[in-house]
Amino acid sequence: MGREELLQDELNRNKATIEIVKLLGENDGFEIIVSKALKVMGKYLNVTNINFLKLRSDRTGFALISEWMSEYGKSVAEAVSGSSPVKLTADYVPDSIKVVNPGEMPEEYIAFSNVVDVKACVTVPLRINGAVEMLINVCHNDADRVWGESTLQFINAAGQIIQSILSRRLSKNSMLRSFSALKEIIDNSTNGVIVLDRQSREILLANRVMQEHFMLTKDDASGWYGFYDESIRRPGLEDDLFAQVVEYYSKPYKTWFELTFKELVWVDGRKVILCIAKDVTAQKKYQEKIEQQANNDFLTGLYNRMRCEADIAVAVRDAERNRGTGLIMFIDLDDFKNINDVLGHRFGDLLLQKIAEGLTDIDGIQNSCYRLGGDEFIVLVTYDQYVKVNSILASVVKLFNTPWDLEGTEYYSTMSMGIVRFPEEGWDVNELIKKADIAMYGAKRNGKNQYQFYNSGTEVSTLKRLDIERNMRKAVSAGCEEFLPYVQPIINIDTKECIGGEVLVRWDNPEMGLLMPGEFLSLAESLGLIVDIGDRILECTCQTLEKWESKGKNDMVMHVNLSSVQMLQNNIVDKVEKCISKYKFTPSNLVLEIRENLALHDIERVKRIVRDLKALGVKIALDDFGTGYSSLSYVKDMAFDIIKVGQSFVQDIVDSEYAKTFVRFIAEISETINAGVCIEGVETSEQCELLEELGISVIQGYYFGYPMPIKEFEKRFLKYSWCKIL
Repeated sequence: MGREELLQDELNRNKATIEIVKLLGENDGFEIIVSKALKVMGKYLNVTNINFLKLRSDRTGFALISEWMSEYGKSVAEAVSGSSPVKLTADYVPDSIKVVNPGEMPEEYIAFSNVVDVKACVTVPLRINGAVEMLINVCHNDADRVWGESTLQFINAAGQIIQSILSRRLSKNSMLRSFSALKEIIDNSTNGVIVLDRQSREILLANRVMQEHFMLTKDDASGWYGFYDESIRRPGLEDDLFAQVVEYYSKPYKTWFELTFKELVWVDGRKVILCIAKDVTAQKKYQEKIEQQANNDFLTGLYNRMRCEADIAVAVRDAERNRGTGLIMFIDLDDFKNINDVLGHRFGDLLLQKIAEGLTDIDGIQNSCYRLGGDEFIVLVTYDQYVKVNSILASVVKLFNTPWDLEGTEYYSTMSMGIVRFPEEGWDVNELIKKADIAMYGAKRNGKNQYQFYNSGTEVSTLKRLDIERNMRKAVSAGCEEFLPYVQPIINIDTKECIGGEVLVRWDNPEMGLLMPGEFLSLAESLGLIVDIGDRILECTCQTLEKWESKGKNDMVMHVNLSSVQMLQNNIVDKVEKCISKYKFTPSNLVLEIRENLALHDIERVKRIVRDLKALGVKIALDDFGTGYSSLSYVKDMAFDIIKVGQSFVQDIVDSEYAKTFVRFIAEISETINAGVCIEGVETSEQCELLEELGISVIQGYYFGYPMPIKEFEKRFLKYSWCKIL
């Protein structure tokens, strides 16, 4: 820009600034004045759009106050009030002027910029009572626009002028000035302070402590009862209000207050009630300490086993006397050991505390939740709350199907629950707890993450479980030789050849015979024995690959599953590396399969483990994709070599358009992310032909062969055999 152009620009800028300054003296409505200011700014800046936004009360979106657009501009109305309004992130609301040049669009601005077609923008925050409540967005859709220093100075100056106009409008109300000055003084008080009109009960003033602990808002129109909880209101309190001291418990903050009341005359002469809320939590805790030690669990604050048994005895008598029914709900966390092993006991303790808080928030059982020890809880539903049993069960299930926030990171931890009715199933407390425990183990055996009511058949199944547990511990301590590798063929349907197999474990026990994985694997995980079993199968797989390659079969791959616990062991990479060194085979012929639920753990840690394993030369497959929590971004970030689509998509693929579309999409996207695809669960020729039409080359399932011992697999698919494989 030449000297004359610079002088002309400075002249235009000064002229525009003066026009905006003149608006300080106008008496029009605030929105009209802002519209005039935006028009002056827009013409000088030569941008496409300037919008003036107010943050919504919940601070998740905007309300459009005023807007100026050039002929090339696009309105933000759709972005802020359309069918899908843009939501805020915390970083979108800056404390000071924020400048975004072309190519530098931060993540928090992307959603807004996509709707309004913005390439560059400047955001100026405006404050009300010290908090950012409004934004001026200067937007331009030219990718070459860069904000110069003089331009930013003008935008900032214009924002300050509009801020001054806003402040003057607010300060015209003398009561607001009084509130602001008084609030500044009392906001730093450790006591809660609230002032109410004695006649109308309108809240005239409430300090920070009162707003936070008594859940008040600036728009609270509920007056007196807006902070005075219904549960502590007593008949006749207002008749002798100023002689009373009332206790109040702030549940979100776990704080006790004593409320005292005085009558005052307000600044405008009306009679008001002054309430002082004094924090007496320390005294309360001291009073309750001895009782808690006797009846409460130290970690969670729930009642302990002793109190549980006493309360059940009373509840059974009450139910029998009133001819009613009650429930004992026995809760045991699924895979809680994994949380402790992977994340540490500090996170495990935090999870137990979160669960305790969640249970005691459920209507009908607030005061009847108990921790027996470890990861076991009991919930007692008394006869008078039995009418709520359906909603209680639904709330408990919902609680455990929601991720737990552990220090800013979300983790899933489900539960298995056994339920017994009383007095129908008995009167003895210990027998009832035992029956609920038996039902809980039945729920675990059926797949976990569910509940089951007690019946006599459940008890028989639990005895079988105890036999399995006893024999499993014995088998593992003897070296895991009872756990055998079976192989299911994996076929390339283009060449019609077997390219390898997936190794699946079977348990051949002298007492119980041959057991399928569904009969013992989940129990092995819960008992912490899965790592030993998994290590045995991994070593067998590597030994088999060495023997195959020694016979000239250098192109056969073997897939072997790693459990979540096994995968997250600190030494898993070392174990695989030792197997590769011990058994001489091509590392790329070993495919380690991991399941989707690993996405629920520390993703950065999983990424590191996957990277280190791939560095050894092995391949990594994601098992059962589409049945859990994984997304394509997760697959791409982990750089999986193979995506295995679960059987559920194949079962009805001939008739289901959704299943066909999903498989076709995975086939197409796999090329983009450089991953192979394997479809599991193929059982018919129709499924096989359809998958071939959809672009799938690699499949496995009963159509080609059931899982079989390695010796039989070699006879059928490798065209040779030898006397002893392992």
